[in-house]
Amino acid sequence: MLRCCGFCCLLGANLCRVAVRAGDRVIIRATNGGATAPLRTGTGATGIPHEASNSFKFILPNINTAVLVDASTIQISFPGSISISGLSSSNSKPTCDAAFVFGNGEGNRTSPIQSCTTTSNAVVITIDPENPYQAGDWVNIRPDQNILSVSSAVAVNMPHNTIINPRPYGASATLTSPTSIAVPLPATSSVTDSSAAACNSALAIASVGAGTPTSAGPIASCSIANDRILNVNLATASYLAGDTINVASPTQSVLLYGVPPSAAPYFPAAEPIPILTTIDRATLINPTTVVLSLPAASAVPANLTVDDCMRAIAVSSTSGEAKNGSVASCTLSPDRMSLTVALKDAASYAPSDKVNVRQGQAELRVAAMDVGTGYVPKALDQVINPALFAAKPAVLSAPTTITATLPFSSALKAGACPVVLSPGAKAAASCALAADGVTLTLTLGEARYTAGAKFVEQSVLAGSA
Repeated sequence: MLRCCGFCCLLGANLCRVAVRAGDRVIIRATNGGATAPLRTGTGATGIPHEASNSFKFILPNINTAVLVDASTIQISFPGSISISGLSSSNSKPTCDAAFVFGNGEGNRTSPIQSCTTTSNAVVITIDPENPYQAGDWVNIRPDQNILSVSSAVAVNMPHNTIINPRPYGASATLTSPTSIAVPLPATSSVTDSSAAACNSALAIASVGAGTPTSAGPIASCSIANDRILNVNLATASYLAGDTINVASPTQSVLLYGVPPSAAPYFPAAEPIPILTTIDRATLINPTTVVLSLPAASAVPANLTVDDCMRAIAVSSTSGEAKNGSVASCTLSPDRMSLTVALKDAASYAPSDKVNVRQGQAELRVAAMDVGTGYVPKALDQVINPALFAAKPAVLSAPTTITATLPFSSALKAGACPVVLSPGAKAAASCALAADGVTLTLTLGEARYTAGAKFVEQSVLAGSA
């Protein structure tokens, strides 16, 4: 419940927020009584009004925020200038240990302090590697301390502990498709609500230069993959070169470092995280052509040469052996959303070949060569997946049977047949792969072949060496 009371507002049961200065004092007025009293015990209008104070009380300082800046640093900020009596480089640990108490959950924990220093309004703690930060850690002022002062007033212990909120330190952000952003986080993380409303309240995507949201609610959903990868799905392909992403607010509670109940909400990064670009997919569309799908309109040098292309991308075998010599040419599509890589011959490709962007390259950029940012490597090399094209025309050998010859020795997973006929997306009733690994027989549920029909893949058949 929010109740304004002249100089401040009550938040919840016992928190009053207002801008104050050193030496400020507070008093409960004698008029805080009767049915309209704004300051009461409990919640709602049925609580007992607080009695008037006999005298003004000094407003004593406590911690403002506590942030895990990186894996080895905690910064505890205060609402004014600070000093710690007796602090020196030779005794910083015992001195800061005398000022702070740390804990996790309901109990205290071993101090994580290895050493500490001060800035004008913060204590910066170097974490002891033997006692690292744990999700859900909190800090408070020791009840009996008298060495830490804020604006000349001794800092006091508070009834509630201050959770140490981690920044998404070391995080990067990559546009992996026109509507997908991947953000690797520093540790195992969780999302409490993946809805559009929750994700837009927790994350802020800012447009180029302005630092303002690209649109009202650009995020459709968000989730965690592989424990620590934040996947952000956009409602539309709204990315512009130079866009950034960050935790939206210090008070958000959707994106957590750790897993409940031992988790802490992420705190905004000191600087917004640039959203860079990388290749989306790599598809072998015929024996000598690979198409790299790009997540945004992109640019390459005029008169793109093979050397230019090989400075931008690297092709390798499944074992990691370089295969750049297999490339004959590279061409950016007219819509600038794909890069076509022509291979020298059909023998240039082998199943599970991979491709990736080279670190630090400048030949493949988003938007334009003069202003766009360069593409960056994917965390894992992108496997070049073959499309389901035939080595020779498929044959209707009976009213309900089609025989196709695949370009590579392949394997067929158990389950529904992964092939449909086009047009009409007519699913095959069953399919079988012969022992030679290349002869695929499709059985139709009825004689529904029409002249000009083609077979296309519904999901990927696995190629094998």
